[in-house]
Order: sequence, then C-alpha cells, then structure tokens
Amino acid sequence: MTSTCSEGVFVAGHFCPQGWESLQDRCYLYVNRLLTWSAAKEICNGSSSSLVETESEEENSFVHNMMRAHGAQVGVWLNIDDRTQEGHWVSSTTHQPLTYSKWNDGEPNNMDDEDCGMMRLPGNWNDLNCQKGDVNNAVCEKVYVAHYSLVMKLIPVTDLLLSVRRGHT
Repeated sequence: MTSTCSEGVFVAGHFCPQGWESLQDRCYLYVNRLLTWSAAKEICNGSSSSLVETESEEENSFVHNMMRAHGAQVGVWLNIDDRTQEGHWVSSTTHQPLTYSKWNDGEPNNMDDEDCGMMRLPGNWNDLNCQKGDVNNAVCEKVYVAHYSLVMKLIPVTDLLLSVRRGHT
C-alpha cells in the first residue's frame, strides 16, 4: 500500500458572462434594441451592470468597434448626463466629473434641453434629450467576475519526500 498526500493549487480566472465581450478588467454587452436613455439604464441595471461610460480613447474605440461589428444603425447611450447642472457633465452613477470625453464638434449644445450623452457611429459624442423619446442602442458595462478554484491532486508520500529533499515544496 502506498501512502498518499494531497497537494492543492489555487487557480484564478476572470470571466465575462456568455455573450459579453472583454476589455481589460471589464465586460461589455451590446444591446441591439431601440431604447430611451431610461429604458437602456434599466436593461443594464437588470444585468447587474450600468450603461457604458467610456473613460479612455482605448475604451471609446472598443465601444465604437462593437457598434460597427453589430451593424449599428443608431448610436449608443452613455452613462453620462448634466441633469443636475447644465454644462457640468458627470457620471450618472457616481456623479463625478468626467475624466475623458470625445464630444463631436459643437457638442454638447443643449439644443433641445439635451441632458444625456450618447455616442454616434463615428465614435464621437452628442447630447440628446433624456425624456423626449429619443432612442438608441445600449452597451452595458461591468467589472469582470473573478473565479477561484482549488485544484487538489493526490501524490505518493515518497514523491513528496523526494521533492522536499530537492527543495521543491
């Protein structure tokens, strides 16, 4: 009879849910439905995420490429607004000022009481009226889901002792 001992290794991984795409530590879901800004926020909240808030040129390009890959005919809503103070654009979730923006020339202009942000097909931003019935697609965003597993393996005690003698524990 051979005596055995167990050896464990933790394996970590970051995964996006099925149908979501990844960039860095985030997951993104393209919602190809015509939605008002409020309805788009509700759809994203229902999947434990929020409307996308692009915080870098890399992320903005990633979202723009998602739009093109999904054959977008309209823009996508962004998780930004100036509803509290006109001209002071903030994250709709944290209410912190934007650290990145890519406004189209002449935007934001508040032309028709426009307080919510969206990305047009070229990747530049525009402001639209949140309440008037304007519709766009949505991109939902959330942080990766981390998965940790303990992988156990049985090894003969003699192999373990040899490993210890060689300095490999």
